[in-house]
Amino acid sequence: MESFEELLKASQSGYKDGLVKGKIVKKTKDGVYLDLNAKTDRLIPKEEFLKEEWDGLTVGDEIQVLIYGGKASYSKVRTIVAFEEIKEAFSKKEPIEIKIVKETKGGYTANYKGINIFLPASLAGRNKDIKLNQTYKAVIIKLEESEKNVVCSILELEKLEKEAALNAFFEKTNIGDVLKGKVKAIIEKGVFVDLGSFEGFIPFSELTNKRIKSPKDILKVGDEVTAKIIDMDIKKKKVTLSTKSLEEKPWDVFLRSYKEGDKIEGVVRNFINTGVFIEIIDGVDGFLHVSEISWTERVNDPKKYFNIGDKVLCQIKSIDEKNRKISLSLKAVLENPWQEFVETHPTGSVVTCKVKEVNDKGVVVAINENLEGFIPNENLSWSKTSEFKKSINIGQEITAKLVEANALKRRLILSVKDLSVDPWLQAKEKIKPGMEIEGTVTGFTDKLVFFEVLPEVEGVVKKSEFEKGKKPIEIKIGDKLMLLVKDFDFKTRKMLLTHRGLEIKQEKEALAELKNQNTTKVTLGDFIRK
Repeated sequence: MESFEELLKASQSGYKDGLVKGKIVKKTKDGVYLDLNAKTDRLIPKEEFLKEEWDGLTVGDEIQVLIYGGKASYSKVRTIVAFEEIKEAFSKKEPIEIKIVKETKGGYTANYKGINIFLPASLAGRNKDIKLNQTYKAVIIKLEESEKNVVCSILELEKLEKEAALNAFFEKTNIGDVLKGKVKAIIEKGVFVDLGSFEGFIPFSELTNKRIKSPKDILKVGDEVTAKIIDMDIKKKKVTLSTKSLEEKPWDVFLRSYKEGDKIEGVVRNFINTGVFIEIIDGVDGFLHVSEISWTERVNDPKKYFNIGDKVLCQIKSIDEKNRKISLSLKAVLENPWQEFVETHPTGSVVTCKVKEVNDKGVVVAINENLEGFIPNENLSWSKTSEFKKSINIGQEITAKLVEANALKRRLILSVKDLSVDPWLQAKEKIKPGMEIEGTVTGFTDKLVFFEVLPEVEGVVKKSEFEKGKKPIEIKIGDKLMLLVKDFDFKTRKMLLTHRGLEIKQEKEALAELKNQNTTKVTLGDFIRK
């Protein structure tokens, strides 16, 4: 078949056969009559026209027809023109509009201005529900001119359109631009967003500053989102988006909303050995150190006090803006039992407590369920500290006097001995150097023997006094002996006694008495010899 250009050239060169233009002078139910500047008007049958062409024809319209062998045809012109258009569209990869006329095995028969085109089902594109008599745009992917074998693809057109849209997007869009789109799909790693001509992806980490377990916690398919471009891969045609970057930074929100001393209700998020991380607002955690958990207990394991997810009321102790650190205190929102106790128990108060621990330095006591006090060794007894310790048991109630109280240092010092009169005061009044006094043996060392001369008042005698002389004296715990007070110092609470000194004193007294009774001169040697 001759090409459209050849036919047009022939008609313009005066050939009888060829393309000519004619004006419609009459339209009937059978066709239209054309004025071709001949003796008679030519009838072009209605069957030569497509329905939409026929419906649009009116008297006065000009149309081209093909004159060949004395015949005139409009459909042949349309076919020639249409095929030329198909060829041009094929070479330029431009889309044409096709109409689905029939469903066939493996696809559909479509029509373009009277030319049948095959549309494979696999190339029908995203719209799998192809309907008869509907028009669609497609590109020609195969063209055999001699056999008029034409194949088209809607899918290929979609790919070309997507590629063109992507190219246009990357030409006019930059990192930092803000776009709007709709959530198309959600996976655990993030969200795919339909931006119109292509898809962008929001990674899970870029969704929000809030703590979420899944993207579905905050989004669903179809939701509109506004996101910022944070990365573009031109080669791979990939765009990474972020909705989090459009949120106000959590630290800025915190600084605007809170200050040191404010009370906050946070949520326990994590533990370490030294404390607890508590979420104050989305994206901002504070740290509760173990020392700020309890007024009365030494906290070693914070997990014993809290669980993940617990809500905790705390006070903001300090804010380190430079390092973005927040210190919290639970104690600050609790009553301070130490302060309360000190306010209700002035120094000198008598309290009942329970023995909690006995150690080398004294006795630890529980004053109530929360507080502990300490009785130093020197406050247990006026003289018999070791005996006092042996006489008490863990859990035993004892009465003591409060002698020192410091709420800030959480320090309560008690005394048992201050509940009784200092026995050394009594000794100070009753005992003078040179006095004879009865003592009871209470203990020994390598060089000394201890004697109790008054309740809780002891003196010492050199052990050598009992080991020398004509008749060494054997003594044991509990033995009572008369002694002489050699020296007594109340300030240092030391009393030096002597047994040998008492004997010498008694001997001198006996000698003196003997002298008074006998006028004969008597010497000390005489007295001893007797």
